[in-house]
Amino acid sequence: MKKIVIYFASLIVGLSLFISCEDLNEPVILKDSDKFVAFNTSAVSVKENNGEKIGILVYIASTGGAGCSVDFYFDTQGIALPAVEGVNFNVLNDTRTLTFTDSYGFDTIWIEPIDNLTYDKNKSIYITLSWPNNGYSLGRESSALLTVVDNEHPLSLVIGDYTIDYLTGYSSGGSDGSVSITTYPNPEDETQVYFLVGDMFPGYSFIDTEIILANVDLVAGTFKIAAGQAAPTHGYGPSKFTGYDAVTLEQFEDGEYITGTIDASGNITMPHYTGMQITSGSNEGKWFNLWKSSVWNKNGKGASNDNSVVVNQPRFK
Repeated sequence: MKKIVIYFASLIVGLSLFISCEDLNEPVILKDSDKFVAFNTSAVSVKENNGEKIGILVYIASTGGAGCSVDFYFDTQGIALPAVEGVNFNVLNDTRTLTFTDSYGFDTIWIEPIDNLTYDKNKSIYITLSWPNNGYSLGRESSALLTVVDNEHPLSLVIGDYTIDYLTGYSSGGSDGSVSITTYPNPEDETQVYFLVGDMFPGYSFIDTEIILANVDLVAGTFKIAAGQAAPTHGYGPSKFTGYDAVTLEQFEDGEYITGTIDASGNITMPHYTGMQITSGSNEGKWFNLWKSSVWNKNGKGASNDNSVVVNQPRFK
């Protein structure tokens, strides 16, 4: 499949290589010797259970003239849990060669995941471009990491997308609020999931690798978050996840568990006050946000199971 996408890849190269730091008014120039092919991303994931193929785009960029052909191959060097073609995925391209008839546009590598009905964790493999002809070189993204996301994780019930509806703790009656988060499995502990602080408390400049871990016990139906988990921020000073007991109204000590319940569809009810509290500086003790109670509604009622790791590796505590 090919489509005309004029200037897209050329603009990427121009911005990254040819804009002068001293004079931003200089024109962006792509020389003929700089023509290349490259992936549009360095990583992509596909869910094992969705039954749908995915397309991984490869772009070509040049000043004009003829296009080129480029091969691709698979490599598992340095990967602890490698994906295996024919076991974890199939390649739907007729050949391992992409052919560009024009000097601009893109072609597609098509991947179809295989559901093996076995929990063997996420599997990954590199797709690498090689040997472009007609004077083309490889661009910066000459390799893309493909991850086949396992859907048989033991905590699948509470892994995926959630909409959290909450009451704020700032008034006696409370007021409605809502945020959307995604929970992911902790690759270092199969009894835990994590989510991003910035998703749970948006608008407070939390960086995208700051996480909160939760302990899950599906037999007991409990979702337990340890109070005191640290999450430094950009503008307000260091902070921690904590809250108040709904019955005693006493603040949880660091290390104490704030416990919610899980129903059969993966929805979570958190009856306690929870929030992010600043721990030092002139704002010590103040809250970024404080929820009086919250109900975590799982989108798809347990069907969603995106176990993929976020692009920037989380900071596990």
